Amino acid sequence: MTSFDFLHDSAPDVITRLRGWRLPRRFHGAALAASTLLVVAAAAAGLESSRIAQAGAQELAQSRRLAQSRARLEAAKLSWQSFQGLIATDRALRRIRSSGVSAAASLARLGNLVPRGVWLDAIEPSQGSVSIRGEAVDLDAARRMLANLVGSDDFSRAQLVEVSRRTQSVSSSTVAFEMHVRVEP
Repeated sequence: MTSFDFLHDSAPDVITRLRGWRLPRRFHGAALAASTLLVVAAAAAGLESSRIAQAGAQELAQSRRLAQSRARLEAAKLSWQSFQGLIATDRALRRIRSSGVSAAASLARLGNLVPRGVWLDAIEPSQGSVSIRGEAVDLDAARRMLANLVGSDDFSRAQLVEVSRRTQSVSSSTVAFEMHVRVEP
């Protein structure tokens, strides 16, 4: 491998040839225009790449802001749902409170009529009547519940709306029922 010493060796042939090469005067204008065009194109490309980089940075910043806004919106929706739940609970408590002692007394009287082997799943009042859903260990226990309601002075027009057998396992089953009664004032 040959090494080149710039201080002691003569100029290589390529450099010597390039030094001797001259552009004819008639091409000076075209060469100047081409070099100017090249400089302007490079400047425009640099400017455009800078603008593209800025647009990318702005897009990234805006997408982050959008993600934060979406997270805040979800938090606000969750707070709103929680607030609506609290309002519904407050309304239910106010309704119970405004019903006073009469509703509690009616529930106590109804509870006194429930025979052994019967349990109630739902009690839904509606305009002077009550819908009662529950289960009994057998059909006789459901019959005793209906008989207690019919014989009560606190309730009238007791009706058995629906009765069905629910199989719990191979050896046990219960009787599901629904009854409607009118509450006497």
